[in-house]
Amino acid sequence: MGAPATQNETKLNSSPGRHEGYYVSKTNQTVRIPSGEQFEFLAEELINVEYSHKVCLISRHAWAPPTHS
Repeated sequence: MGAPATQNETKLNSSPGRHEGYYVSKTNQTVRIPSGEQFEFLAEELINVEYSHKVCLISRHAWAPPTHS
């Protein structure tokens, strides 16, 4: 088995508040999947594999204990 033909790369894109995951193709290559489809990648091409959005749906004020008068 040879050396991997990709390397991992990640970055935080703070503008939309998301983490982005990529593979970087180390060489020109063709990837074939079991359905028979094939995909061509150039050396140094970024391959996006993930967008992970970080969202807080509950305001921190919602966590405050109730006040009693």
